[in-house]
Amino acid sequence: IALPPLKIGPLDLSDETVFLMTVTALFSVLGVGVIALRNSGYGRRLAAMKDSPAGSAMLGQSLVRLKLSVFMISSGIAGLGGILMSSAMGSVSGESFAIMVSLSLLMLTVVAGIGYVTGALFGGLMAGIGFAVIMVSFTNLASAQPELEGMWLLLGNIAAVSPALIGIGVGANPSGTVHSVIEGYRRLTDARPVLIGGAAVVLLTYVLALTGVLGNWWFASITIAVVFMLPVIGEMVMPRAVLTPEELAAKATVVPEDVGIDVPYSPEIRDEIDRELGIPQYQGGSPKELTAHV
Repeated sequence: IALPPLKIGPLDLSDETVFLMTVTALFSVLGVGVIALRNSGYGRRLAAMKDSPAGSAMLGQSLVRLKLSVFMISSGIAGLGGILMSSAMGSVSGESFAIMVSLSLLMLTVVAGIGYVTGALFGGLMAGIGFAVIMVSFTNLASAQPELEGMWLLLGNIAAVSPALIGIGVGANPSGTVHSVIEGYRRLTDARPVLIGGAAVVLLTYVLALTGVLGNWWFASITIAVVFMLPVIGEMVMPRAVLTPEELAAKATVVPEDVGIDVPYSPEIRDEIDRELGIPQYQGGSPKELTAHV
């Protein structure tokens, strides 16, 4: 079914810029509304039903009414999204809403963070243009640097199969990627030099892109790498400001396999290894006594 471009009052959505800004504004309004709804009494009742349906019912909540109401709200949001998507495509058909396409979008949203509005944004962007942009980026980098073409194409192929590895990421971090990134940046509160350094790198890259020294693909790639790697860099550069005392103690624990490679031998380490292996402590003496001890 062919659909003409929408026109809402003074807004003519046939213009791509107007359409993009309108959809951005609508998403922002809906996101703020969902957050406000979650923090309201109704949102707390939904959270109680999610945690324990039986307990929520015992407190007098109507589970049928709650489920029906949240289904109606989500269906309204999904219907609005379907109208805008069909308008952007210019037509609508059954293939546009195939089950596998919906499952892919849901999977990406879960990986990004189903409990965050930004998780929905990330999932939608990745499902719509994310993987295409990643593949085009690696292809352009391979064309711009023929001497490194093999490496860029290999990274592009890895990115192409990355959805198959999504289940591993969910198993390691059930709350999603957005949650992991947010928690990582919360740890950097006391590591301001790391934040300032990351902002300086992004700003410098932006200036170089404006002056034509770097291409837009390089700017986008470096910015994405900095955003995702900054919490990891903070742990490496300023561990005492980022990690908790328990995490610092765990990192300070000597792994026996590293002794003699990354960690030098010492009497304390020797005694610790003896205790782990159940070998009686050796107090010193002649080589013959050492042989008898062993």
